[in-house]
Amino acid sequence: MKVTLITPCPADIAAYGVRALSAYIKEKTSHQVNLILLPGGLELLDSENFAQYRYPQRVLEQIGEICRDSGFIGISFMTNYYDRAVEVTHYLRERYPDKHISWGGTHPTIKPLEALEFADSVCLGEAEESLVELLEKMEAGENFTGTRNFWFKDPSHPGQYLKNTKRPLLQDLDKIPPYDYELDNQYFFDHLKGEIIPLDYETFHKASNVLPYFDNKLLKSYRTMTTRGCPHRCNYCSNSWLRDMYAPEHFFRHRGPDHCIRELKDIKTRFPFIEIIQFFDDTFFAHSSKWLEEFLPKYKQEIGLPFYCQCSPATVSEKKMEMMLDAGMCYVEMGIQTGSDSIQRLYDRRTPKELIVKATQIINKYVDRLIPPTYHFIIDNPWESHQETRETIDLLTQIPKPYNLVLSSLLFYPATALLDRAMKEGLVTDELKQVYRQPFLNPKPNYLNALMYASQYGTLPNPLIKTLSTNRVIQAMDKKGLSPFYGMVFKATDLAHLLNRGRCAVMAGDFGRIVNYFRRIK
Repeated sequence: MKVTLITPCPADIAAYGVRALSAYIKEKTSHQVNLILLPGGLELLDSENFAQYRYPQRVLEQIGEICRDSGFIGISFMTNYYDRAVEVTHYLRERYPDKHISWGGTHPTIKPLEALEFADSVCLGEAEESLVELLEKMEAGENFTGTRNFWFKDPSHPGQYLKNTKRPLLQDLDKIPPYDYELDNQYFFDHLKGEIIPLDYETFHKASNVLPYFDNKLLKSYRTMTTRGCPHRCNYCSNSWLRDMYAPEHFFRHRGPDHCIRELKDIKTRFPFIEIIQFFDDTFFAHSSKWLEEFLPKYKQEIGLPFYCQCSPATVSEKKMEMMLDAGMCYVEMGIQTGSDSIQRLYDRRTPKELIVKATQIINKYVDRLIPPTYHFIIDNPWESHQETRETIDLLTQIPKPYNLVLSSLLFYPATALLDRAMKEGLVTDELKQVYRQPFLNPKPNYLNALMYASQYGTLPNPLIKTLSTNRVIQAMDKKGLSPFYGMVFKATDLAHLLNRGRCAVMAGDFGRIVNYFRRIK
C-alpha cells in the first residue's frame, strides 16, 4: 500500500516528525512512503492575518497527483500551520472523497475533536507503533478503529467518536531508525519555482540550510535531534500539557550516543557537501555528563564537523562547555525569556537571575572560540509592567558582551496555562485569529520594545541603556503618538543587522527578521 505523509513545516526541510514516521514504516513494513514537505513561504492572504497562507492552485493539484494511489494520507503540523493543513485537507477531500485522511502532530493531539471536523482520524501523541499497526490492519482489510492512540469518527453514530486509549511512550529511542533521508518519493515545495519538485540530491543540496561560521563563511548544514520531549515545563509551551498527558511516564528521553553517531556518519556519506551539524534539541546541554562523555569523543573522531546547539541557564557548566568546544561546538543559543522574578513565576521558569548571569559569564569565558551567542527573550506580555520590563533591561546590562538577542512576542498556544488565563480575562476572544494565526517575530511599536530591540546586538553601552530605562525617560517616551518612530527603530535595527551580516542574514537564520522588515516598510 502507498502511504503519503504531508507536513506544512517551517522554512527548512528537516521535518523531523514525518521523517521519523517514514523511516519506521519502511523498517517495519513493505509500504511505499511518499513525503511531501511544504516549507513556509511569503504568500500573504491579507495584511491583517499575514500568517494565514494560501497555496497556489498548481501546488494543490500536484499534492493531489502524488496522493492519487495512496491508501492512507497523513498530515502532521503545529498550531501555526493550521490554515495550511485545513486547505490541503479540503482539496484532497473534494478530489478523493473516499480516501482515509488522518491528522497528527502537536496541534491535533491537543485538539482532537477539532481535527475530526476535517479528518477521518487523528493520532494523539507519538505515532510510530500505532501508525504501523493501523496500516497493517488497513491493508489486511481488518477493522482498524480500535488502534490505540487514534480517535475516529464513528461511522455508525454521526456526531460521535471512537476514542481509543493512548499507547505508552517508547522509552528506548534506539528502536526507532534515524530520520528518513533516502530521498526516494520525497517532494519539496520550491517557492522560487512555485511548484512541488522531487527532492533529489541536487535539490536537497540547494535546499539545505546554511549557517554562519567564522570569517563570514557560510556552511551547508544538517539538522537533527538527539532527544524527544523537553526537561522544562514552561507555562507558555504546549510541552507542559504533553508532559501531563503522559504522566507519570518519563517524558524527556535520549537516543543512545552510538545511534546518533550512526545517523551522522550515514548523512556524511550520503551528502558529502554537509559541512556543519545543528543539534536542534530544545536543550542539547540537558544531556547528562555521562552521555556527553561517551558521545562527544566519538563525534570528534568519527564526524569531525563543527556544530551548533542550544542550552538553558541551569544546564550550563564549564565542564560541559569544555567538552563541547573540544568536540567542535562553535555556537550556542540560550533561552532566558525574562529578567523579572515575578514573570519567571508566571512562566514557571524559576531561574534565579544569579544563575542566568553565571551561565552567560561561563559562555563568555570562551567567546574567543565561539561565534557570539544568542539569547532569547519574550516581549509583549500583557501582564508585564514597565517595572518588570525594566528588570529585564537591567539584566541585559549584566550580561557580558558580545551577544545577539532574539526577541519574540508572547503567543498563547492551545492547552497552556497562559492561554487559559488570557481567555478567562477576555484577552483572547477568537482563538483562530488570536492564537492560530499570530506571528511571534512581530514586536509592538512601543518605547521599551524599541529600547530592547536597539540593544539586541549588544552594541548600546550599558550606562546609556540604564539612562534610557529610568522611570522619567519611560514616562516621557512611552507615548502612543511615537509608535511610528519606534516602528522605524525596528526597521533601522533590522536593516543594520542585515547589512552587517550580508548574505548570511538572507540565507541563515534571519528569515523571520527579513519578513518583518519588508512587511513593516509598507
